[in-house]
Amino acid sequence: MPTAEIHTVIAQKNKTNPPLYKETYLKGSRQITRVTGSALYQKIKDKYMSNQYSPKNFIKGKIVELIFDQMLRKAGKFTVIPFGYEKTLPEIAQHSQELKFQHILDNIRNSPDFALISQDKTEVFLVEVKYRKNHTAEDLIKIVEKIRIKWDYIWLFIVTPDGFYFDSCTNILNNGGSIPPLDVKWVSEDLQKEYLELLKEFIK
Repeated sequence: MPTAEIHTVIAQKNKTNPPLYKETYLKGSRQITRVTGSALYQKIKDKYMSNQYSPKNFIKGKIVELIFDQMLRKAGKFTVIPFGYEKTLPEIAQHSQELKFQHILDNIRNSPDFALISQDKTEVFLVEVKYRKNHTAEDLIKIVEKIRIKWDYIWLFIVTPDGFYFDSCTNILNNGGSIPPLDVKWVSEDLQKEYLELLKEFIK
């Protein structure tokens, strides 16, 4: 801890036992607040008990990204480049909670998962990968609208227990939230079946 003055304050009381604590101290001209003790536990619990940040959903997301990565690599028609901020900027991802300008981090965090480069190097596709047990037009429109706030010209790859779906976000919106099955010009039917069976081994 720095030698500067340290203040320990009790956070707003609730039913937890012991009460929640925060440590606030000065580092130069900056005031730093750090959560400790049961407050840290509560912060982690609140984050991971939500559907958005549950460990189960996080693991599912990583599995479908690997399915996409390995299947497209094996198809051999594109160079596959992981493009998410955890992969391309690991130092920023590691210290994301400490960054001062969170709006800049939000732009980076919302970057697509992959870039696909055609063999002749004339085309590049930025791709967002999502898992859905069941997908609806309303759900897809919400996904696409969120993506397009930060990025244009993104393609959406949906992984389901029944198959793979793929199209540009522009087409999905223009078609009222409809997304076609992954075309065999991208990945052969046999290869799709192989990776769909692999998916089912991990996600029931």
